Amino acid sequence: MKRIDYAQKKYFNSLFNKKRTLLDKKKRKARLKIIGFLLFFLTIIITTIYILFSGYFTIKNIKIKGNKDTQTNEVFLYVNNKLNKKILFLFPNNYWLVNIKELENNIKNNFSFRKVIIKKDFPDKLLINIIENEPKFILLNNTQNKYYTIDEQGLIIKEISKEKANNTKDLLKIVNNRSKIDFYNHQAITLDEIIFFYKISNYFDKKDQNIVFFEKNDNDFNKMTVVLNNKIKIYFDINEDIDKQIDKLDKLINNKDINKDIKEYIDLMYKNKIYYK
Repeated sequence: MKRIDYAQKKYFNSLFNKKRTLLDKKKRKARLKIIGFLLFFLTIIITTIYILFSGYFTIKNIKIKGNKDTQTNEVFLYVNNKLNKKILFLFPNNYWLVNIKELENNIKNNFSFRKVIIKKDFPDKLLINIIENEPKFILLNNTQNKYYTIDEQGLIIKEISKEKANNTKDLLKIVNNRSKIDFYNHQAITLDEIIFFYKISNYFDKKDQNIVFFEKNDNDFNKMTVVLNNKIKIYFDINEDIDKQIDKLDKLINNKDINKDIKEYIDLMYKNKIYYK
């Protein structure tokens, strides 16, 4: 009779084997998730590097329009320098990195434009539309012998040549003997002075008399001199009522007996008196 050795007998628990199979599946699934996450993360890194450093997204075309007095090349060089100024390890001349609002403000402030509108054109273009400040005055700063155009707010637009200043006939001219001026957006003349200039200019336009220039002086900040094309100078007090001073002037000019004797100046700076020579 054959003896059976039960110690060598193998028994299988089907429930245990199922649990083990489920555990293996969970481990494989977890590993796949980790691998999937790493691949996703790697894809993001590669995509980001491509976006930031690929020449495909580098700004290659800058179109500028709307400028009249300012040379296109001036604006182009300024924008190009801004875009190629390295920030940390990045250049902002990338389509995705261009800060439109910041660049608009930089251009506007640097050139004293009224408004700058920038649009991006995918994948490598910038469209820059400029609205310039319209010059209303020409200012000669005698301390530097420099000429500037001034906007309706009294701010300097830009420096111009003496030749251009002399050839411009349709803008009021102001001679400033007071202070140094060497930067854009400087308040060269106040809003009160602008009102003053326009009122006097309108008066002489009605009289068919041309103003050569207005003059501001250091030695008397209240005094504003108007020089006419017949070389007669008229002294106004800028802190007094301009309408009353114009009324005094009008009465004097309309008096033919007195008017013919005026050869050099009219002084309106005294409230109840007028001096002339």
